Amino acid sequence: SDPRYVGSEKEEQDQMAVYRYNPADGSVKRAISADQVEKPNGLALSPDGGTLYVAETNNAPGGRMTLNAFKLRGDGSLGSKKVLVDFGAEAGIDGMTVDVQGNIYAAVRSARRFGIVVYTATGRELAYIPTETLPTNCCFGTGTEANVLYVTAGGGLYRIPMNVAGYHPATAPLAKGGWMPLFDGQSAKGWTPRGRADRLEAVNGELHLFSTANVWVVSDVQMADFEVEAEVKLPEQAAAKDDHFNSGLGFRLFGETGKPKGYQCEVERESAGKNGGVYGIGLGGWLFPKGAKQTAAMRQKNKGLFRDDKWNKFRVRAVGPRIQTWINGRLISDLEDGRSLRGRFGIQHHGSGGVVRFRNLRARPLGSRR
Repeated sequence: SDPRYVGSEKEEQDQMAVYRYNPADGSVKRAISADQVEKPNGLALSPDGGTLYVAETNNAPGGRMTLNAFKLRGDGSLGSKKVLVDFGAEAGIDGMTVDVQGNIYAAVRSARRFGIVVYTATGRELAYIPTETLPTNCCFGTGTEANVLYVTAGGGLYRIPMNVAGYHPATAPLAKGGWMPLFDGQSAKGWTPRGRADRLEAVNGELHLFSTANVWVVSDVQMADFEVEAEVKLPEQAAAKDDHFNSGLGFRLFGETGKPKGYQCEVERESAGKNGGVYGIGLGGWLFPKGAKQTAAMRQKNKGLFRDDKWNKFRVRAVGPRIQTWINGRLISDLEDGRSLRGRFGIQHHGSGGVVRFRNLRARPLGSRR
């Protein structure tokens, strides 16, 4: 949005509006004009990606002060406006954020009261968090502070522990070709263990994960339709015959605490024969292969493809319900399952010890669904 309240800087647009940036082609288009929302201010996106919330803060005499919802279509265009809250002339709304349950947290100011007001997705007030001074904005933390609400009010910054985590859309910059790095090569920033991980660290441009317990490590980045790539190297084969080292590349993972649900592209020893298979975490187990016939065919296709002692390149493409996986350039899985259509990326260690190594982790969104 492009509100202007003070100052005399040059106006680059002929009206205050909401603009949509397309990272794939770099285009910027006006999404909401001033006749729909007089002075757009705070913006927030619902966790399912289907609704854009827009604060209207026209503090001029007779101006509108409202909280609005716009349906977000698959092509990125917006549906008609729905006014969730009309604050009237005595109150106003500023910045806002959303939690993982879809509730809206808005900085509200009026002569009667000011603070953070929590609304349902339909505009019903759930809670009121008073502030001592006029609030301007609020947001949730990330990682271990995902359930902490930060509030700017007056000249201060306030930290409020909550019993729910915040929702964060993917915001990382896109590289050439639309690819977004999921790992910066220097730190484990942006990756959060969902349980006990003995060691998660960046080493020589690689992300190393060592664990003696089954654990998922989840990325801050979420996408709907995408391609994701990673190179993976397993630890050296143990002398014991029962070394069945197991890892995975997760995608469309959901759930903000504990073990996530969603999809996993299988990463394991070559002898197991299911590398590149798709497992539904909390979604019923194996989605591909299913049954003895598919499993036998996959083992035959995988024979000699995955190299236990080398780097192996995994690629996953997910568009709508269709999911495809590749190992070292060969198509392995091709299936449809639409139970989770958006979520985070992740890496797994099944807890058998040893270090699994990842490098060149990257993803790019496809189409209009992000």
